[in-house]
Amino acid sequence: MVDVLKHDIIVFTKIPPLPLLHCLRRIAKRGRHRFVYVTAYRPKEMWPAPGPGAAMLNIFDSIVVQAPGFAQELREYGYRGAVDTIPCIPPKGDELRPFLYNRDKLRLGFLGRLAQQKNLVYLIEAFDHLVAGRTGACVAPISWELHLFGDGPTKPDIEAAAAAKGLTDRIQFHGNVPHHWVGAAIDHCDLFAFSSVSEGQCLAALEILARGRPIVATTVGAFPEFLNNPELGRLAPLDNALAFAQALQEVGARLLREQMTPQTVQRQFTKQFPYQEIVDKYCRLFDRTPDDRPLSLQVVGNEA
Repeated sequence: MVDVLKHDIIVFTKIPPLPLLHCLRRIAKRGRHRFVYVTAYRPKEMWPAPGPGAAMLNIFDSIVVQAPGFAQELREYGYRGAVDTIPCIPPKGDELRPFLYNRDKLRLGFLGRLAQQKNLVYLIEAFDHLVAGRTGACVAPISWELHLFGDGPTKPDIEAAAAAKGLTDRIQFHGNVPHHWVGAAIDHCDLFAFSSVSEGQCLAALEILARGRPIVATTVGAFPEFLNNPELGRLAPLDNALAFAQALQEVGARLLREQMTPQTVQRQFTKQFPYQEIVDKYCRLFDRTPDDRPLSLQVVGNEA
């Protein structure tokens, strides 16, 4: 605790137990020590009703959020401090690889932990509608594959759901992907799906878009703030697997018609997430102390 308070700005990426946070705030002097909370998560998904309480939130001098809607939710919880809307620092646009589809097959991917939050049994249900042709005619007869990159506790449930629907031969589990193989995993697929029930600013989604692959995702986390642009993909419902499948087919049809390419996806991504502008915003946020001394900064927490 003493070491933390040697610094001018204390950045929290995870909120410590409330008694400890109160203790830190009592010792730290407002104006001399600035408490900044940086979170990737949508407040109403992180703190369901009735919320965390204004007294806890107002311990922080400022809070950094990922999207304007997140800021509004903080105000609804009673937060009165400064709110800065700055996205997570995005990956730089990499060299693009062409889509792999060969006019009769599309590869759908998921990248992330196989956890309850990711709601992947629902994705299997949507994929079943897609494979069974319940979504209506596509622009050409095509088959679909689903590639799951990641591991986690819900893998047995996902495997059981796939087996029950007779989809085992269409779904591949690739297991955990080392960081240096993430790019190759993304390039292996033509589009990606996220069926999450809650989400922050999904870093995997940023990596996928930076490599020119579109996304279909539920309306949670930061997805509504950037997937409303058709150049990046589509939003899909959380409670209607057939409609989710129809969104997947719509994006697949755009790929087949070449109305969406890796270049158009990456170009729109870099427009919405300009790397240098976002870095500059963080630099300005953590620039200097009010009396123009070089600042000292301490990060508390392990999640961003």
